[in-house]
Amino acid sequence: DKADRKAADARIAKAFFDTGIRTKNSDPDFAAALAKLMFCRLTADVLDRQKMHALFTSDKVDYFPMHVMMAYRTSMLLRGLCLVLQENVSTAHAWAPWAEKWLKAHPAIE
Repeated sequence: DKADRKAADARIAKAFFDTGIRTKNSDPDFAAALAKLMFCRLTADVLDRQKMHALFTSDKVDYFPMHVMMAYRTSMLLRGLCLVLQENVSTAHAWAPWAEKWLKAHPAIE
Protein backbone atom coordinates (compact mmCIF):
# COMPACT_ATOMS: atom_id res chain seq x y z
CA ASP A 1 0.00 0.00 0.00
CA LYS A 2 0.97 3.68 -0.20
CA ALA A 3 2.27 3.94 3.38
CA ASP A 4 4.50 0.90 2.88
CA ARG A 5 5.89 2.35 -0.37
CA LYS A 6 6.57 5.68 1.35
CA ALA A 7 8.40 3.92 4.20
CA ALA A 8 10.39 1.82 1.72
CA ASP A 9 11.29 4.94 -0.28
CA ALA A 10 12.46 6.64 2.94
CA ARG A 11 14.77 3.67 3.67
CA ILE A 12 16.05 3.71 0.08
CA ALA A 13 16.73 7.46 0.22
CA LYS A 14 18.58 7.13 3.54
CA ALA A 15 20.72 4.28 2.20
CA PHE A 16 21.42 6.24 -0.98
CA PHE A 17 22.49 9.33 0.96
CA ASP A 18 24.54 7.11 3.28
CA THR A 19 26.70 6.12 0.28
CA GLY A 20 27.95 9.71 0.22
CA ILE A 21 25.75 11.09 -2.54
CA ARG A 22 24.79 14.72 -2.00
CA THR A 23 22.05 16.63 -3.78
CA LYS A 24 21.31 20.34 -3.89
CA ASN A 25 18.00 20.06 -1.99
CA SER A 26 18.58 16.75 -0.14
CA ASP A 27 15.16 15.66 -1.42
CA PRO A 28 14.46 12.10 -0.22
CA ASP A 29 11.87 11.52 -2.96
CA PHE A 30 14.47 12.44 -5.59
CA ALA A 31 17.10 10.20 -3.96
CA ALA A 32 14.76 7.20 -3.76
CA ALA A 33 13.60 7.65 -7.35
CA LEU A 34 17.17 8.01 -8.62
CA ALA A 35 18.34 4.92 -6.72
CA LYS A 36 15.43 2.87 -8.09
CA LEU A 37 16.07 4.19 -11.59
CA MET A 38 19.72 3.17 -11.32
CA PHE A 39 19.40 -0.26 -9.70
CA CYS A 40 15.85 -1.64 -10.00
CA ARG A 41 13.78 -3.04 -12.83
CA LEU A 42 12.66 -0.53 -15.42
CA THR A 43 9.00 0.38 -15.11
CA ALA A 44 6.58 2.13 -17.44
CA ASP A 45 6.81 5.40 -15.48
CA VAL A 46 10.38 5.98 -16.74
CA LEU A 47 8.83 6.47 -20.18
CA ASP A 48 6.60 9.26 -18.86
CA ARG A 49 8.41 12.39 -20.05
CA GLN A 50 6.51 14.73 -17.75
CA LYS A 51 7.22 12.60 -14.69
CA MET A 52 10.92 12.30 -15.55
CA HIS A 53 11.16 16.05 -16.27
CA ALA A 54 9.53 16.82 -12.92
CA LEU A 55 11.89 14.42 -11.16
CA PHE A 56 15.06 15.82 -12.69
CA THR A 57 14.07 19.44 -12.15
CA SER A 58 13.14 18.86 -8.48
CA ASP A 59 16.75 18.38 -7.36
CA LYS A 60 20.22 17.78 -8.77
CA VAL A 61 23.19 15.70 -7.76
CA ASP A 62 26.04 17.79 -6.33
CA TYR A 63 28.40 14.94 -5.45
CA PHE A 64 28.44 11.38 -6.77
CA PRO A 65 31.12 9.19 -5.11
CA MET A 66 33.28 7.09 -7.42
CA HIS A 67 32.31 3.80 -5.73
CA VAL A 68 28.63 4.51 -6.42
CA MET A 69 29.44 5.61 -9.98
CA MET A 70 31.20 2.30 -10.66
CA ALA A 71 28.33 0.27 -9.19
CA TYR A 72 25.87 2.34 -11.25
CA ARG A 73 27.85 1.83 -14.47
CA THR A 74 28.04 -1.91 -13.83
CA SER A 75 24.30 -1.99 -13.16
CA MET A 76 23.57 -0.13 -16.40
CA LEU A 77 25.78 -2.47 -18.44
CA LEU A 78 24.17 -5.59 -16.98
CA ARG A 79 20.64 -4.25 -17.26
CA GLY A 80 21.28 -3.11 -20.83
CA LEU A 81 22.57 -6.53 -21.82
CA CYS A 82 19.60 -8.18 -20.14
CA LEU A 83 17.14 -5.88 -21.93
CA VAL A 84 18.67 -6.89 -25.27
CA LEU A 85 17.93 -10.47 -24.17
CA GLN A 86 14.38 -9.35 -23.29
CA GLU A 87 14.87 -9.68 -19.53
CA ASN A 88 14.08 -6.78 -17.24
CA VAL A 89 16.28 -7.39 -14.21
CA SER A 90 16.90 -5.62 -10.92
CA THR A 91 20.54 -5.50 -9.96
CA ALA A 92 19.45 -4.38 -6.49
CA HIS A 93 17.53 -7.63 -6.07
CA ALA A 94 20.27 -9.75 -7.65
CA TRP A 95 23.04 -8.20 -5.54
CA ALA A 96 21.06 -8.17 -2.26
CA PRO A 97 22.50 -11.42 -0.80
CA TRP A 98 26.07 -10.14 -1.18
CA ALA A 99 25.18 -6.70 0.17
CA GLU A 100 23.46 -8.23 3.21
CA LYS A 101 26.43 -10.53 3.85
CA TRP A 102 28.83 -7.56 3.67
CA LEU A 103 26.69 -5.46 5.99
CA LYS A 104 26.57 -8.30 8.56
CA ALA A 105 30.38 -8.56 8.41
CA HIS A 106 30.73 -4.76 8.87
CA PRO A 107 28.06 -3.78 11.45
CA ALA A 108 29.71 -0.44 12.21
CA ILE A 109 28.94 0.70 8.65
CA GLU A 110 25.16 0.46 9.08
